[in-house]
Amino acid sequence: MVVGGGAAGLETARVAALRGYKVSLYEKTDELGGQLNIAAKAPGRVDFAELVRYYTNQMKVLDVKVHLGTTVTKEMVKEKNCDAVVIATGSLPTIPASLATEGSNVVNTRDVLQETVEVGNDVVIVDYQYHMQALSVADFLADRGVKVEILTVDRQR
Repeated sequence: MVVGGGAAGLETARVAALRGYKVSLYEKTDELGGQLNIAAKAPGRVDFAELVRYYTNQMKVLDVKVHLGTTVTKEMVKEKNCDAVVIATGSLPTIPASLATEGSNVVNTRDVLQETVEVGNDVVIVDYQYHMQALSVADFLADRGVKVEILTVDRQR
């Protein structure tokens, strides 16, 4: 049993099936891909959608039983009595406490790319991690006419 249909869960299911295991994958949303789907929304990152297409096809080819729209409970796990259960449910975005204030206009990058939040015409992106996420969101917003500034933490190496 693989719980989570994002990149890690899909790769786990693929490899396990290739090794001869009978695999069932459970995803709580109605589509596979997880954060790959979010990343694919950024300009120049559409190739992430190709990974979702690849893995979706691999699940069919390798006869992995995919259960979409299914939240796994401990009762389900007990009932299935699997040899192994892999939890690959991804991560949750966090906003540093120094920026998070009640009623603030601080949002996370995933919500911006999924367009579940509205931002103004002037946006500051605070990048604590030095990942591509900040640049992808900056491109995404700039393509929509938003004035974007990126702030990073100065790290002495």
